[in-house]
Order: sequence, then C-alpha cells, then structure tokens
Amino acid sequence: MNANGLAETQSRTITLLLFSAGGIYFGAPAEQISKTVKTTVQNVDTLRNLPWEISPEKDEQVSLIVHTSDDEEFRVSIDDIEEIAAVGLNEISPFPAFIEPFLLSKGIWGVLSRNGRLFFMVNFDRISINNLIASQ
Repeated sequence: MNANGLAETQSRTITLLLFSAGGIYFGAPAEQISKTVKTTVQNVDTLRNLPWEISPEKDEQVSLIVHTSDDEEFRVSIDDIEEIAAVGLNEISPFPAFIEPFLLSKGIWGVLSRNGRLFFMVNFDRISINNLIASQ
C-alpha cells in the first residue's frame, strides 16, 4: 500500500451512535438510525431487544428506530444514548480471526475503545428482523 493510500485510510471516518444496553456498550452507524424515542416498558408493543440475550435494565428506555438498507424498519430497546461521534475507521479494531466469523454472523464487526469503555460495533444491516424476533 502506498503512502497516499495509507493516509486516505487513516482519515476516513464514520459517524456512530454510541449507546448502552444491559450494561454493555455498543456503537452503530448513525445513518442506520432514523430516530430515537423515549419509551417505558409498559407502553411498547413492537419493541425488540438486541439479539444477544441482552435486555435493557431500566424501566424508562430509549427506542432506536432502525432502518436497514433492505428497507426493514424496527425498534430496538436500549438503556441510554452515550453520544454521537465521528470516529476514524482506524480507531475501530477488528476481532481475532478465530472469533470473527461468529461475531460477524451476529452483526458485531469490531470494537472501539473510547473514554475508558469498549464499544462493540453493530451493523443492523446484518441483523434481520427475524433474528430480533427469534431472540425474544
């Protein structure tokens, strides 16, 4: 790879919505989230938890309205939005090769260390609504 290619890679950024659910931190491309809505457990009927057996811990939660590239739209329940941040792609680390295929199949593609926390990167395009329903 030439010096120009390396500099290009290091300057590329992605805007992430960083959030927490069940005491675990996640990040997702902000472009996949069409809006956020404050909810309570009692008034939500179409809400889905994240598909890794992680459920929000709070009664008052935030719903992410996710819109995938396949035109699927669904709501995902989380505890808190941490921040929206532009992050260099070079700041996101891939997983070791022996666990990467498993995590990619679950929609998790990397990890970001930020403010003393590890954020697992989620790609909602890799998580179909069927996976979310099956995890309930």
